[in-house]
Amino acid sequence: MHRLSTIASSFSLLANPSAFTWTTLYAALLWSLALWSTAYAQFSGQGIQSGPQVARTGSTLESAALSGELLPEERVSIAVYDHCNRGVVHIATKSVGMDSFLRVAVSEGSGSGSVLDNTGLILTNQHVIDGAREISVSLYNGLSYPAELVGEDSHTDIAILKIDADKQHLFPIVWGDSQSLRVGQRVYAIGNPFGLERSMSKGMISSLNRQIPSEQHRTMRS
Repeated sequence: MHRLSTIASSFSLLANPSAFTWTTLYAALLWSLALWSTAYAQFSGQGIQSGPQVARTGSTLESAALSGELLPEERVSIAVYDHCNRGVVHIATKSVGMDSFLRVAVSEGSGSGSVLDNTGLILTNQHVIDGAREISVSLYNGLSYPAELVGEDSHTDIAILKIDADKQHLFPIVWGDSQSLRVGQRVYAIGNPFGLERSMSKGMISSLNRQIPSEQHRTMRS
């Protein structure tokens, strides 16, 4: 096993430190996949407004609900999910340890990941695979593959896996530009919390350039 720096030459994004910031990783993976307002503008057909937007009136919302019409925000959410959910994977792990009676015990874990490219590289959190003896990756279509750990970095809590899957089953995520992020931009995340595969949630960029302490007593810049 090697640290991520050893595979930088084989993965161009890792070789570009300015593009490979924690904010980018957070947006790309934090429980699997996130898109910011550039994607929102793409799917909604409108850019960021310079002034305040006029809110829908209660009667308009009620009318839309009664007619079964989708609200603009709902159409955006649906489009984002349809476009991105196949790039999210489920990761299952098995670890071997000793129980309280000093007997060999097998424990299982799970987490989320994202397809990086059509060669089978998978991005996930390092804590998901930490100490695992066996790692498997399940794609959107239910196909499961044994995974090899290519690299990991506990400081940034990221890891790269590799699976041998046919290209037709791989749908790589689309990377955003962390330099263009702004506080208040909308974020969508798709992941597998508690094993509930490809669940979607949304939020917003709450802050930029924060210093976040890690469990290793180091500081990560967001």
